[in-house]
Amino acid sequence: MGERMYYIFKIIFESDKALTREQVVERLAEMGIVINVKTVTSTIECINEFFKGLVGKEIIKSVKKKGLVIENEIFEDGVLQFIIDSIMGHQDLNAKDKADIKNKLLKFSSFYQQNRLSIHEDKEVGDRFSILLNLSTIMKAIENKKVIRFQYVKYGERNGKLKEMLSDKQQQYTISPYQIMIQNNHYYLIGYNDKYKDRLS
Repeated sequence: MGERMYYIFKIIFESDKALTREQVVERLAEMGIVINVKTVTSTIECINEFFKGLVGKEIIKSVKKKGLVIENEIFEDGVLQFIIDSIMGHQDLNAKDKADIKNKLLKFSSFYQQNRLSIHEDKEVGDRFSILLNLSTIMKAIENKKVIRFQYVKYGERNGKLKEMLSDKQQQYTISPYQIMIQNNHYYLIGYNDKYKDRLS
């Protein structure tokens, strides 16, 4: 059922026109999934029940003489545009992380909504750290009460590209992470440092 729901949802969601149930059956057959029109109808009912519980509204609607269309988007246009703009304009995210998050979000956006969005691609040149990997590592360390070790980095130009390099001090820091905070669009780590055991730093 789960695989069937996913592919029926994907076919309708990514289509640039209304589809009849028979057309959905044909496209599923091309993927090696053989079901009948009645099963398509019952599966769409399950999809709508799922999204009604998740986001409070049904997604797929059957329009007379047209076929199956997306009646409601998961995200409203303005909400999704704001989220994507915030991601693409974030100065601490590298180009790969921006693209990965954007593409995941667009999986929840129909063909028609994607045409309404205005997305500016990142043209970053060079290698940068992954803030998402750093955040995930720190969050897991906080949850599991583990210490982390790190070195500060700096950025310099090499062969016309921005490169990440270790700072001149090359000192390794050991800290017991306590909390992550964000201020002025930058993340900060609060934790216990062995040098200052009586206070957070």
